[in-house]
Amino acid sequence: MVPPLAPAVNTDDLTGDLTELLKHAETLFGLSQYTAAEGDNAVTVLSGVLALQPNHAKATEMLTKIAIGYEKVALIWQDRGRPDQALAQVRNGLKTQPTKARLLRLE
Repeated sequence: MVPPLAPAVNTDDLTGDLTELLKHAETLFGLSQYTAAEGDNAVTVLSGVLALQPNHAKATEMLTKIAIGYEKVALIWQDRGRPDQALAQVRNGLKTQPTKARLLRLE
């Protein structure tokens, strides 16, 4: 018995999905909705882009910018003697890039 063929993937649909996801991520990025609004935030949408295209340069660049932003804010809170606020920012940054060494050192 021959197994059924998997349905063909329409690459035009994937390209359209990527384009729409990126537009939405850019909107959320512009509104500074990086990790807030669970399920509808820049990090979640950009992760969706990377799920469709793992090495997508624009999505990776945006996630890096978000992680760096959280790192900078964490350092400011740390300098102000607010380790609780610093840790919250570090954890948000790690949602963006879980293996970012500089954030891991601040944790």
